[in-house]
Amino acid sequence: MVANDPANPPSRTDIFVVTHTRKNGTFVSEEVRQKMINEIVARDPSSKYKDLDHDPVAEVFGKDGRGQVLGLGSGVSKTTLMVAAPYKKKVRASGEIKVGTPKPNR
Repeated sequence: MVANDPANPPSRTDIFVVTHTRKNGTFVSEEVRQKMINEIVARDPSSKYKDLDHDPVAEVFGKDGRGQVLGLGSGVSKTTLMVAAPYKKKVRASGEIKVGTPKPNR
């Protein structure tokens, strides 16, 4: 995963693996499941960009339910991601505002 690469924003799999590993690369907990995720990504790197119901996290932990998306924090649901997606795409395409950069002071 390359930080701050607007052409390739981090996938849910990237975020999950980064937030569940220590600085030395060992997993915080549930090592077997996280190793399985890494193996899936190693076999098929494009798998981490699949939809939420078919990406490596979903393959290992099962589909998300009850209004949550595993690995993206509290308050994030499939609905909020789907609703925000077209707007994020439009902003990136317009190039007017760069996502993740601070606004200039006025």
